Amino acid sequence: GTLVTATAAEMNYLDITTLGESANSKALTQNASGEIMIGTGSASTGVTRGLAVTITQGTLIDLDTGNNFLWTPAAADEFSFTNEASGTGQSGFIWLDNSSGYDISLGGEVKGVSTFATDVTVAGKYLISYFCDGTDVWVSASAALV
Repeated sequence: GTLVTATAAEMNYLDITTLGESANSKALTQNASGEIMIGTGSASTGVTRGLAVTITQGTLIDLDTGNNFLWTPAAADEFSFTNEASGTGQSGFIWLDNSSGYDISLGGEVKGVSTFATDVTVAGKYLISYFCDGTDVWVSASAALV
């Protein structure tokens, strides 16, 4: 058989308390849902990197909770982000289902072409890509998709 050459200290890197939560000087794992919590707290409040986070009406897109988001407004809504400083360099996608054609306004930190808000107000579904520079979030939307 194969001989393991790991030291006791190296094996202890695997001695984690909770799958999906990081711990100082321990190996990083993900939980059964594919979530990883960096820092303290539970994985359910951590950063979801592989799964899309659902955004509800009137909720800011929190860059501390994930990279990809699902957003279906239930009325006129503002497209805004929070935690831009901790999201420096972060990018991802937002699936906007605005099939009802609700008015979408932009928060001051959202930067894109001058027709962005008008474009995504037209009834349809849009794939929005974004990049955060630590202060502003730069966005680009697809044409209305089927």
